[in-house]
Amino acid sequence: MVVNKIGGSIVLIGAGCYFIYKGFKQLHKFQLISDIPRSKIRSIAMGLVEVHGNIEAKDTIITPFSKSKCVFYKYIVKEYKVYRINDKTIYKWDVVSNGQESVGFWAKDETGKIYVDPKKAEFNINVKNVYLQKVGLRSVGVILNALKKNIDPNNIGDLKLIKGVDFNWGYNVGDRKYYEYYLEPNENLFVIGTAARDSNVPGKVLIKKGVNNPNFIISNKGENELLKHMKRSLIFYFLIGIVSFILGIVLLLSQLGLI
Repeated sequence: MVVNKIGGSIVLIGAGCYFIYKGFKQLHKFQLISDIPRSKIRSIAMGLVEVHGNIEAKDTIITPFSKSKCVFYKYIVKEYKVYRINDKTIYKWDVVSNGQESVGFWAKDETGKIYVDPKKAEFNINVKNVYLQKVGLRSVGVILNALKKNIDPNNIGDLKLIKGVDFNWGYNVGDRKYYEYYLEPNENLFVIGTAARDSNVPGKVLIKKGVNNPNFIISNKGENELLKHMKRSLIFYFLIGIVSFILGIVLLLSQLGLI
């Protein structure tokens, strides 16, 4: 029993270290976005750059649920499940499937445009659509099998667009939520990435994930909105990390009889 308690304390300490580490990573990105100057596309220099503008797309892909044209989409499927742990019944939403797809596009401002290769980018965008599917209204396995095969899930059943995505009452075990994130042509664009020469792309210059500086962020948020979002998340990481670490240390010392 003592060994189990010590193990729990170590888990808390480890979790604290992990969240503190996440906090420092987020702080680094926050400082990077705050400090790097905005570049005009016509006079862009090679290396790490920050570009504001709009999305121009010659090629598009289709989102899996709303069938919207886009240059990037991400989906998450969650299912309402029940667990029984130590004679307690716990209901929670679990991720049962997720994925994403992107295609190259242009970043355009008032001075010109530059090609963006979105491979390995960190996309910071808000969810646009959330669909609710009640248990019994779907063919079991049809949707997930379609998604795993990267096929548009046309036979998805009855989906209801919802707005109250965080409410956890009124649901039945087996209900599913389908979250859809995507970037559309002409949408506002914020990019931090590495500008580099490439003879294989139009214009011979593109923005991509760099080697020496791997920061590569694509967002449809303005800089101030993005910074506010990052500030909230880094504060959350630090608070959770510090509390978990201190609690783990206190419990460990107590179990060892040192306090």
